Amino acid sequence: MDNRWTKKIITEAGFVIEQVYSVQTLPAVALQLWLDATLHKIPGIFREVCSLSLQLLMAFIDKRSSSRFSENASVFVVVGRKKLS
Repeated sequence: MDNRWTKKIITEAGFVIEQVYSVQTLPAVALQLWLDATLHKIPGIFREVCSLSLQLLMAFIDKRSSSRFSENASVFVVVGRKKLS
């Protein structure tokens, strides 16, 4: 997360970044966006099956990542603490 604009914003707000976790990798986000864009076009009886299948595929894609942190992720959780002046 060294080159991200979010790091700059967080530090300018007076926080020290303690840890950063990647939550969803880029391929999983691509599937999520595709699902969001097309789910309404799937007949009602198949929606739940399609949604569950793609959610499981997203989880599989994210879990097979070799590290707990991905610079290429699209969603991050940042743990920080406020600097005391």
